[in-house]
Amino acid sequence: MRSLSKKSLAFVLLVLSSRTAMTQWVQQPFPTSEALWRVRFVSASTGWIVGHNHVYKTTNAGITWERQDSSYGGAFASLALNENVMFYGNYNGIRFRGIRRTTDGGVSWQTVDPDTSFYCTDIKFTSSQTGFAVGGIITTPTIQVVHKTIDGGTTWFALSTRFAQARDELEAMTFIDAVRAWVVSYDGVVFRTTDGGDTWTYQDSVGYHVPGIAGWLPTRDIQFINQDSGWVAGGISGNNFVARTTTGGASWSYATPRGTSIREIRMLDSRVGWYAGPTIGGLLCRTTDGGASWSSQQLSPQPLGGFESMSIIDQLNGWAVGPSGLVYKTTNGGVVFAQEGKDYPTGFRLFQNYPNPFNPSTKISFTLPARTQPDRTVQAGTQAGGQVSGFTSLKIYDVLGREVATLVNEELGPGRHSVVWDAAAFVSGVYFYQLSSSNFVQTRKLMLIR
Repeated sequence: MRSLSKKSLAFVLLVLSSRTAMTQWVQQPFPTSEALWRVRFVSASTGWIVGHNHVYKTTNAGITWERQDSSYGGAFASLALNENVMFYGNYNGIRFRGIRRTTDGGVSWQTVDPDTSFYCTDIKFTSSQTGFAVGGIITTPTIQVVHKTIDGGTTWFALSTRFAQARDELEAMTFIDAVRAWVVSYDGVVFRTTDGGDTWTYQDSVGYHVPGIAGWLPTRDIQFINQDSGWVAGGISGNNFVARTTTGGASWSYATPRGTSIREIRMLDSRVGWYAGPTIGGLLCRTTDGGASWSSQQLSPQPLGGFESMSIIDQLNGWAVGPSGLVYKTTNGGVVFAQEGKDYPTGFRLFQNYPNPFNPSTKISFTLPARTQPDRTVQAGTQAGGQVSGFTSLKIYDVLGREVATLVNEELGPGRHSVVWDAAAFVSGVYFYQLSSSNFVQTRKLMLIR
């Protein structure tokens, strides 16, 4: 493999380091061109995709897919509990055909909720035995529906709860424990339960309060990560919105990023998360400030269509699917940091990766020194004791100086940090990793060997 001189490589890296860095999602081969509606992974290697006609499962991170439940398929609701148990609400485009379940990893499937009077939009479990399915009966007016199981999904029964303030079906729900949950309707009305779903209390009509919008916007997803922090997302016709609460739903703030519609939102914690949507050219965005702002992620290649569903496993691994067999994957979608000591280092340092050579992943560590706040004003992103964080990037380049991955691209505090680069999708060879923070820039070499 031909390499550049040190001088020319340094020049290329210097030029590239000034570009806006975006996390990379790469298109994956898939055995069909049918529309893909839902993706759910339970680990970095094992997951299901529900297509328009069939269900597919992988146990090797998408290298191969096994077709399952081939007489069914089609779902706006799905849930994978573990490598053996998976549910989806079957909808063939005309009518709802019940909830399907496997308990043996997809070898066999059964219709466990045969009620075809409503169609299911979301399924959530609070334990291996207790679960809920929400949706609606499209009549005039629409009837909101909640079904519950207490035997692992073998049998289901309808709850008598009614949601008077909503005029459309229930679209999504989120639990933080066995008794506390939220649900949102298609027209963006939020309800809360504190007794495990027996009763629901109206909280807000977030779909009607989006700034600059007369009327309401369709709402697709809701997620809470604790009793205070939650998000609602949706949109249509060029208007996206993400509503955020830090008061348990008592009040909401709004972000209106560009795009046509947000289908699903996935927050890992109070700051880091993603959303996906069907905008032409693909819509995958990431936030590191709790949803106040969102940045588009790099898609390779740029798709013609967009995404209907996403599954985020951890800060590195994620999947997104859409029409015409569209499947994208990231193995560097976030950063896995380890604070390895409380004593602040006195200088910048980029360590040699370990192991090196490696296959397929390696750990890169670096230190950032503490820097004193220049005045007494408290700034966003400051650390305790007057120490300020700095914007830091860690990027991977090939021997031609082309940026091939971004591992870090955000504000970090002082200390020692580590990030894992999973290079399973890359070819063998020599690569370079470069750390940039403040006025410090350092580059080291690493080698991937298959």
